[in-house]
Amino acid sequence: MNKKQILWNVLAAILGGIIVWLLLKPSSPMATPEKGNAAIAAPISKQYTDAAGTVHTEVKVAGVEKGSEIPLFYKRQIDSMAAVLKTKEKYIEELVQANLENSGTFIPIYIDTSGKQSLSPSDSTGTIAPNLGVYFNDQYLTLKGNLHKDSLWKYSIREILNITTHYKKKGWFTRELTVDVSSTNPNTRIVGLSGISIRPKPTKWGIGFFAGTAFDGKKWSPSIGIGIQRSFIRF
Repeated sequence: MNKKQILWNVLAAILGGIIVWLLLKPSSPMATPEKGNAAIAAPISKQYTDAAGTVHTEVKVAGVEKGSEIPLFYKRQIDSMAAVLKTKEKYIEELVQANLENSGTFIPIYIDTSGKQSLSPSDSTGTIAPNLGVYFNDQYLTLKGNLHKDSLWKYSIREILNITTHYKKKGWFTRELTVDVSSTNPNTRIVGLSGISIRPKPTKWGIGFFAGTAFDGKKWSPSIGIGIQRSFIRF
């Protein structure tokens, strides 16, 4: 095998690798703005339970380019956070919003003024002691108060939210950007989830490396080089 054949085989392998990469590379899905910016419905999320018993909620991340129309549902979220952060919409690149609901049951402990603890608020005669304290504490919740009508109750909820964005395979050649949220607190439910990624608008012109074949007017031959490029189709 001569040098020309070796070069041709190398270029063919490079082109084949580029084609496979273009077909399999993950790409952020683009949101499709509706006429009049009427896309106000919340995205539909899905739930599943992993092997450890933790409930996960996931949803497809909407992708838009900077300067393009943003669906109204996400625009309201972005405008709200831009005002809170005292920044401009154009400086926000990603936004994930999760709506949480925490509910459960517990058995309180009643504590009288002497410090005696009981599972019942009343004594053997059925009388409820004045200023009877109420207390509960576990890994996720602390609650403290008393039965006096003018008292304030204090509570504290503890949890960790795991928020992960990843590409999820859809079909043979496509993947979509997905956000997955789960909580370490089993009493917490994700009742709403949305995510949007705002990407910089790619330039149409550039300088890049090319490898392939070229026609010199007489025949096709292997060619490599550097040149100015103009993009007409983006993968």
